[in-house]
Amino acid sequence: MPTILAIDDRQDNLTSIEAILKNYISDLNLLKATSGKAGVLSAYKNQPDVIILDIIMPKMDGYEVCKKLRQNDLTKNIPVILLTAIDTSTENKIRGLEAGAEIFLAKPIDPGELAAQVKAMLRIKRAEDKLRAEKELLDEKVKERTRELSESEEKYRKLIETTSEGFWLIGTDKKTIDVNQSLCNMIGYSRFELIGKTPFDFVDDENLKVFKEQTSKITSTVHRSYEISLKKKNGSNFPTIFNATSLLDKKGEPAGSFSFVTDITERKQAEKQIEKDLKEKSTLLRELYHRTKNNMQVISSMLRLRSMRTDEEFIHTTFKEINNKIKAMSLVQEKLYKSKNLSEINLKEYIEELIDLLRKSYDLASDRIAFQLELEDIPILLDCAVPLGLIINELISNAFKHAFPNKMKGEISIKSYKEKNGIINIHLEDNGVGIPADLNLKEGDSIGLQTMFSLIEYQLKGEVNYVTDEGLKWHLKIKDNLYKKRV
Repeated sequence: MPTILAIDDRQDNLTSIEAILKNYISDLNLLKATSGKAGVLSAYKNQPDVIILDIIMPKMDGYEVCKKLRQNDLTKNIPVILLTAIDTSTENKIRGLEAGAEIFLAKPIDPGELAAQVKAMLRIKRAEDKLRAEKELLDEKVKERTRELSESEEKYRKLIETTSEGFWLIGTDKKTIDVNQSLCNMIGYSRFELIGKTPFDFVDDENLKVFKEQTSKITSTVHRSYEISLKKKNGSNFPTIFNATSLLDKKGEPAGSFSFVTDITERKQAEKQIEKDLKEKSTLLRELYHRTKNNMQVISSMLRLRSMRTDEEFIHTTFKEINNKIKAMSLVQEKLYKSKNLSEINLKEYIEELIDLLRKSYDLASDRIAFQLELEDIPILLDCAVPLGLIINELISNAFKHAFPNKMKGEISIKSYKEKNGIINIHLEDNGVGIPADLNLKEGDSIGLQTMFSLIEYQLKGEVNYVTDEGLKWHLKIKDNLYKKRV
């Protein structure tokens, strides 16, 4: 019977969760805790299969509870589902995943979705527990086998016959000398039927190539471990792992080999289930990126329609700047949605597409302001891509607005490259009218530039410098290892 721990400071929420779970899961042991501290202690004591955790709680919120659970060996492998009624933004979801949660659900809770996620977490937990148990069991058996093989022939025979793994002893002619009962049970043949046959007689053509390749390594590789599918007496195939050891005589010449054979049918099934669950998570993330992009486009369209209702140039300009910032962030979501990698985008492709968006926004002809690009293919994580997109948007927009007055023609050059130490460099220069030499942009009253300096120095932990020499030249430096991949 699975045990589920629900942690919420409100009793009515716990009652609702209990009603939902018992409606969808017939056989269930539900534990409740009304505070973060009580939930942690209950988890340590009872070690439930799944934890449903509310984020907003007094004294110790859900994020802190999740971190404490992940720091303890007794609870670090228990799946956690976070529930929240606060803003379900990408930032909050990322924070929850970083704290160690597997799922992030928003209130009001959809009963079917909560039950489905709990069932999925239970399947994953069972599969992971089984894999860990199998590994521990296998390690213990190997240790036990090593000790007993050094004692006597009788103990050796007893070990071989009592082990749950198959044992296969092969001579120099590749024919079977002996097997144990476990192997006979696996493959469906008796010991009498197997002795004198080669392992090649119990595989199909595809696995025959693997067998012959491995047996050819008897002298070059003493210990070998490989996967292969054996054919049972009834004609069906099943996956196994062969842990083979070469036997050599005193002269170092081949004297046969023996293998311990493990049936990994259940493990393969568990791996397929885990792979399926991971694909489902990837699909959910892509949907999240897609919806975020669409929501940003809706906001952008609403701003554009609102600006059309007024003739004031200041309002038009303000709305355009806000709209361009939204488009810069939306472009990151669009690149992530289309990317095979859900954690990072290509900086070169992003800058090229951002330039096209800004050209259209400011209605600039390509023959008036030209671009010279020297961009390396640099992958950049989501946590850096959004603020960096806003920074580049601000610099290019300022060049469009101020560097080339009175329809003056000019050129903007952008160069990006990555140093061996992981530092990403971006040079953005224009050959426009420039700025007065005594003007300090960092201390100016431009909200856009102040935001840019803050993003670089505080969020990206980077550096920014500029010089006024035949135009305005910017140099940005940010670290590549500031954040970690999440997907």
